[in-house]
Amino acid sequence: MSPEEITFPTVSDERGHLSVADIAKDVPIEVERLYWVWGIPEQAERGGHAHREQTEVLVAMAGAFSVRLTGQDGTVLDYRLDRPDGGLVVPPMYWREVMGYEPGSVMLAISDGRYDPDEYLREKDVFLSDAG
Repeated sequence: MSPEEITFPTVSDERGHLSVADIAKDVPIEVERLYWVWGIPEQAERGGHAHREQTEVLVAMAGAFSVRLTGQDGTVLDYRLDRPDGGLVVPPMYWREVMGYEPGSVMLAISDGRYDPDEYLREKDVFLSDAG
C-alpha cells in the first residue's frame, strides 16, 4: 500500500459545507481508534515515528499543516493538508513528520489499530536500515 490523498463527499450551499465519511465506504481502513491533536504551537513538530502494522488517515479539521513521509527506501513524499474534506492515508512502514502548523490547527487521526507502544518505530536510522 502506498500513501494516497482521499476526498470525502461534500455538499455545499449558501449555508456552508457539510462533509461526511461513511466509514465502510469513504475511509479505506477498518477504524479502531480516533485521536485529535490541537493547541499546537506553530513551530512544533509531531510524529517522528513509523508504525509497524497500523494505517492511519490524517485530516486537517481546522487550519493546515505539512506531512513528510519517508519510505524505507529513502523516498520522501511531502503533503500539505489544509481542508477538512480530505485526508492522507499513511500506510505502515512510512516515517512521518508533521510540521508547519497554522494557528488554530486541529489534526484528526483515524487509525485501524489501538494504541500499542510496541507498534511504533521511534528511531529513524533503525527504520531506514532494517525496520526494527
